[in-house]
Amino acid sequence: MVFAIGLIVISLGAIVAGRGYTNLARRMRSYGTTRGTVIGKEPAKVPSGDTTTGRWGKGGGYHPRVTYTYTVAGMSYTNDKVTFAIRGLKRELVEQELAVWPDEVDVHYDPANPQEAYLKKHTPTLGRGLIAGGSIGVLFGLIVLIGSI
Repeated sequence: MVFAIGLIVISLGAIVAGRGYTNLARRMRSYGTTRGTVIGKEPAKVPSGDTTTGRWGKGGGYHPRVTYTYTVAGMSYTNDKVTFAIRGLKRELVEQELAVWPDEVDVHYDPANPQEAYLKKHTPTLGRGLIAGGSIGVLFGLIVLIGSI
């Protein structure tokens, strides 16, 4: 019974996160695009501060921090957000990615708030996956819960 309740709670969290992610992806469709100039590149620690690296795979505790400037409606802005969802990678992989990053980039900005900008737009695919997985988890948790009563 505890397993079923825990599964339902975690699955509901996945659904909420998935909705937020799909809403952000939908909002990003209306973002404007302008050219920006890269003024700095460096590997940065993921926000959790955990820099441990697995023995296999690409995962790790770093992500690319690319600082860039761009202009919208005559106002100049500086930002360092590459993407909304940060994915931790091994430091070596981040350094390789930064080495090939161009000096001129497309900057995607929110027209209502040009200070909010990213170099990569999101698609709703991950959000849809979280919603689907969460829905399956809720159904499975309900079946287990009802079966244990």
